[in-house]
Amino acid sequence: MFPGLRIGYMVLPPQLVGPMTAARTLQDGHNPSISQLTLARFIEGGHLGAHVRTMRALYKARRDILAELVERHLADFLAPRVPDGGMQMPCLFTRPMDERAVVAAARTVDVDLLGMGSLYARPRNDTGFLMGFAAHTPAELTAAVGRLKKVLEKMV
Repeated sequence: MFPGLRIGYMVLPPQLVGPMTAARTLQDGHNPSISQLTLARFIEGGHLGAHVRTMRALYKARRDILAELVERHLADFLAPRVPDGGMQMPCLFTRPMDERAVVAAARTVDVDLLGMGSLYARPRNDTGFLMGFAAHTPAELTAAVGRLKKVLEKMV
């Protein structure tokens, strides 16, 4: 679920529950029983599903805001590739720009980007970066896009 809890879960067909339980016990015999029971009841009570639905709606709203901000303020430099889900949006350069230099310059104004080039084993022509949106409020996204625009304008 998250690293601090140190619990994962699997949905399995009945015939795999026994073998997977045995494999899990062999791998790590230290099972946090109270935490596991609490998580199981949380899931069985429908709370995880409700949480996931809530977060999907929140992330979709934030994704849509970021896409609109990029299209309105950064269209001279970037084309967003709006994902169907997830927490990051790929944005590709619409003009030749040094991806690494842009990522480094953005970092100096507290905009953390992940260059697309670092995600591929071989160089590609579609350079740009990933912009995260899930952890940021609309106001934070607006401010970050404003700072990024200034960075991009200086680099042209």
